[in-house]
Amino acid sequence: MKATLHLYIDQGATIIAAPVSAENGYDEEEESISIKYQDSGHSHWKNSLIWGYDIHDISIVGAGWIDGKNLYKDWVKGSKQNTNKAISLYRCRNVIMRDFSIIHGVGLQCLLPELIT
Repeated sequence: MKATLHLYIDQGATIIAAPVSAENGYDEEEESISIKYQDSGHSHWKNSLIWGYDIHDISIVGAGWIDGKNLYKDWVKGSKQNTNKAISLYRCRNVIMRDFSIIHGVGLQCLLPELIT
């Protein structure tokens, strides 16, 4: 996601995660000093279906679905594409998430270290 982006998932619409592979354009895990102290899922943000870093004034709303059925359920040794979260937002401000549903969500769906509204 980018700042001031508003994603509307209409009723009856579903965003389906593509299978995890380099060909499908998932971002690799970013470098993290936290990996020493906690598991990989809490140390990486960019290896998610929808992710944002230091962005503001964003929303994900609507009565539709996000289907994470093709996301990894566990860490895969040696892979830099352990895409395992539907939504991952880090240090974001003015975030609204409302009314949509996540099915086949894997691990933590939303990692929001800052207060959301």
